[in-house]
Amino acid sequence: MGGRGTQNPQAKQRTGIIVQKAVNWAKSQVGSKAYGRGAWNETFYWGTAKCNLFVAHAFNKGNPEEKPFPKTRAQSILTKWSGRMRYFSAAEIYAGKLPNFKWVKVPQPGDIAADGMHVGIVSGKGKTISASTLTDTVVENDWGFRGKNKRPADGVRFYRYTGENK
Repeated sequence: MGGRGTQNPQAKQRTGIIVQKAVNWAKSQVGSKAYGRGAWNETFYWGTAKCNLFVAHAFNKGNPEEKPFPKTRAQSILTKWSGRMRYFSAAEIYAGKLPNFKWVKVPQPGDIAADGMHVGIVSGKGKTISASTLTDTVVENDWGFRGKNKRPADGVRFYRYTGENK
């Protein structure tokens, strides 16, 4: 388990600021259709919500000077050798492949919630913000915390930004 506890005080404070800006940006997008089906067709399959893109933008647009959410090399046959970059998928985030983020058992605001098919950002106690296929908008709800007594749902993993490239 990782976390912010291993950082020096200045790095810990900077990490906290980055996470708070990401949460604030995510909250500002609630209700937006920018990540719904049909958006961003040129880089993603049509008809799906762009949950991973939303999470990446929360960290990068919320922190334009830092861009803490990295990209990875494209994997399709057509683009693999082109040098084209893409954001990590929900499955890759769930598998723990996202640099600068460590798996944690006790989620807090700013952590990424992932179940392999969907990702969102923890916004508060028992709440996440994500791009929803049901409403075609960015929503804040209990996704990720639909377990008994609003605890993390089975199969959901949480990843915390550390600022340390693992």
